[in-house]
Amino acid sequence: MKYLIIIFCLVFLTPYSAYADTVITISADKQFTFADSLFEEMKYLLCIAEFERFIAFFPNDSRVVQAEYQIGMAWFHLRHFNQAIAAFDKVVSLEADTDYREDDYSTRAFFRAGESHLNQANPGQAVTLFSNLIMLSKDQNVQDKANYKIAWIYMENFKWDRAMLHFDRISLANRTKYRLDFISNEFEKAEQIKSEQTKIRPARTIKQKSPALAGFLGIIPGAGYIYCGRYQDAVTSFIVNSAIATAAYAAFDDENYALGGIITMFGTGFYSGNIYGSVTSAHRYNKQQKRKFFDHIRENSRITLSAKETGLVLGFSFDF
Repeated sequence: MKYLIIIFCLVFLTPYSAYADTVITISADKQFTFADSLFEEMKYLLCIAEFERFIAFFPNDSRVVQAEYQIGMAWFHLRHFNQAIAAFDKVVSLEADTDYREDDYSTRAFFRAGESHLNQANPGQAVTLFSNLIMLSKDQNVQDKANYKIAWIYMENFKWDRAMLHFDRISLANRTKYRLDFISNEFEKAEQIKSEQTKIRPARTIKQKSPALAGFLGIIPGAGYIYCGRYQDAVTSFIVNSAIATAAYAAFDDENYALGGIITMFGTGFYSGNIYGSVTSAHRYNKQQKRKFFDHIRENSRITLSAKETGLVLGFSFDF
């Protein structure tokens, strides 16, 4: 009986407030700070969830654009570039009326979306974004940075004329910052490397090989390869073609015309391959020289572009 009385008191006489759920109140500042701390700790998936919660709970907060940009950056660091591009597009749409200055999140979103396209091997999309930014922005520094990015995309693809066009569009005030004097001097020292599409000669003093001449020399098995510096392939081609020609001659000399015809048929394939290989070797050689030139420019004119934001510090670099 004594125990029943104790149980009755515990159940029915305990204040109702003891069973009430604990109410947790969150503020915009606390939620944003928490999401930001997750980003700093590189817990990007959690960071994305918390910034999305912030946007859902406080849609009218002035930091919504900043939160969307952070979501994009988190996806960027996770290398989920499609999601990153989608988030950066939201930033641009939210700040559609901005002046697109260096400190605007929409400007940063343009650049990061372009970087995302480059990471997906879509240089054309990146060029389009940067070109749109040049038209939208009245900030000379932003225009110069976008032209610099476009120029290096064209450099990477050996389109020297287009690259120089965008380098030349960079203002005089920023030419030293982007080391354009060095780049211009290297192009002026060019002698014979030509763009695949123009007559501009952006090389050091490295000569290119003529595919037509390589093919012509290939008439003599191995000669085209020697012209392109592929000596081992030249020896192999000469030995194989000579052996086939000798075998065919021996067959015909023995009046074994069927065997001679078969050997000649196969020999024609090897001989044609020797000429084709000489031409492609010249193209490969030229591409290697262009790559050497690009690497030389890149290694000697690399700069770091950084941006720091109030509240969130997001240091990033554009290295080429």
